[in-house]
Amino acid sequence: MKRLELESRVRQIAVHVYTTPTCHFFRLPVDIIYMNMKIHQTESGEVIAICDAELIGNTYENEKACITITPDFFGTEQVPEDKVEKALREGDNITMAGTRTIALAREIGILGEEDIILIQGVPYATIFRW
Repeated sequence: MKRLELESRVRQIAVHVYTTPTCHFFRLPVDIIYMNMKIHQTESGEVIAICDAELIGNTYENEKACITITPDFFGTEQVPEDKVEKALREGDNITMAGTRTIALAREIGILGEEDIILIQGVPYATIFRW
């Protein structure tokens, strides 16, 4: 199987597993998982936006919140998990969405269960470090 076909199949499997309501924070044991990430430069510093790639272009809402996962904010570049982990560890202002992204943040210890909200079943969190 060619690399692109394999990566495409991994993403298809990930989408299926991660959207299962009973597996919100389950992570697949694959070598490379891609997430979208964009780093915005502002007057007060960097704002890092990270999400699971398959969420781009979708809107999610519940009775308290609504979020549209836009490529303008979350980016179009898909980056491997190791780069996302580095950004999560070093960033001071991080907005994240998606089960894989949130699971990684929890795994490295920068996010607790109480920091996460579910918007139409999609986990979402923002971190501010001062």
